[in-house]
Amino acid sequence: MKKVLYIIILLIILLLSYICYTKIGIQSGNIKLLINDNNVTLRKITNMDSLSTNITIKNINKKTIIINNKRIKPGKTITFNLDKLGKKIKVNSINKKYIINTIPSDFPEYKITGKSHGEGNYTLTFNKDGIYYMSLINPNGELLFYKKSVYKVVGNFKQVSDNRYSYIYTEKDINDVVYHNNYILLDENFNEIDNIKYDESKDIGIDVHDAIYIEDGHYIISTSYPKVVNNFPTDIGNSTTKVEACFLKEVKDGRTIWEFDSTDYTDLYGYYNPDMVGAEFATTEYYRNYMHFNSMVIDPKDNNLIVSFRNICALIKIDRNTGKIIWILGGKGDEFNLSEEEKFLFQHSVTFGEGGKLLLYDNGNKERKSRIVTFYVDEKNKKISDYVKRDLGASTTNWGTVKYLGDSKYLVNYGLLNDLTYNRLDEIDINTGEVNFSIDFDDWFSPNTYKYRGGL
Repeated sequence: MKKVLYIIILLIILLLSYICYTKIGIQSGNIKLLINDNNVTLRKITNMDSLSTNITIKNINKKTIIINNKRIKPGKTITFNLDKLGKKIKVNSINKKYIINTIPSDFPEYKITGKSHGEGNYTLTFNKDGIYYMSLINPNGELLFYKKSVYKVVGNFKQVSDNRYSYIYTEKDINDVVYHNNYILLDENFNEIDNIKYDESKDIGIDVHDAIYIEDGHYIISTSYPKVVNNFPTDIGNSTTKVEACFLKEVKDGRTIWEFDSTDYTDLYGYYNPDMVGAEFATTEYYRNYMHFNSMVIDPKDNNLIVSFRNICALIKIDRNTGKIIWILGGKGDEFNLSEEEKFLFQHSVTFGEGGKLLLYDNGNKERKSRIVTFYVDEKNKKISDYVKRDLGASTTNWGTVKYLGDSKYLVNYGLLNDLTYNRLDEIDINTGEVNFSIDFDDWFSPNTYKYRGGL
């Protein structure tokens, strides 16, 4: 008799525990939750989190619940538009109230200051402690879209046309092999429509720094990987050694139009300065990362390609018909006779600014702060003119981007900063140095930022 009583008491305890635990059950797409606290987060159980403002929720509870003041019977669904991400979903059941957040709990809080210049949304990539996010933010600072990456690195999220977005992700740890990256193209609804590597047959991916979208199926892409060469200068190391070669190519509908191989140019080995970059990256056994591609842009004057190579502190112009070098600007191989002030160090984000000027984010070094640099390039006479610089007061060790917004306004992302009191993003008047608008993600690292303005 006592045994039966014990069993009955145990069953009652288990039943009460179940009732207390299962407070609300809901389902949204492939999102499934049992809500047990007063504040929970709506999450997708997929490779990448992605949430639109159109939400459909199914009541998988056995009792009617109230979602946003509407009664939802068991097994029924509700579809509504949140107006914007971050708007709370209110759920009532059995005199209990719950809030479902429409942004993940680990999405960073950010602060908006000032007024954005002109139209166009911001695309940002940022990370902290192994968490990677891409986001689309409008000029009012409202979050329009996000994706959370489960990969080690995700970067270069940007709008590349009126109805296309792209980004690059790494499947493996960045310290393992850096060339397993894929270039992803998205439509206007952020659905994937293309996914490519640099060389699919050899499982070689794309450099995470940059890629150029021309049209669907037509891209300029880059990669780097170890290569044994026989043209290495003996005054630097062994005549036969392994280097981290840099490759670029233009591909259209799967067909390679041209390809650039940095090891075809022996002089480029000598332009690398291991003393400034770090001796551990350059040994007689492995001349590593001697070029370090990080940015490129098509010159609208002749349709050829200008490429930034960080570790030789130079820009190289490449012929898009032959893949051959046209000129070198900056660094030890400079053909333009730059003055000490005009020389840039470990530059990033090559693009075009006001009136067709070339625009750079000059990282500088520990003796010189980072700055915006802009100038005209006289290719015929091999000189530059109308040189303008704006010291940023910050010291960026890596990355960093600058984009022209019109009316002397420039969008600056400070990349990897030594001083984390700076914002992640500023809009700066280059003439006055005044910051008109900023977004601060606190101590999250944001390698690059873009603002799409009809192709600018």
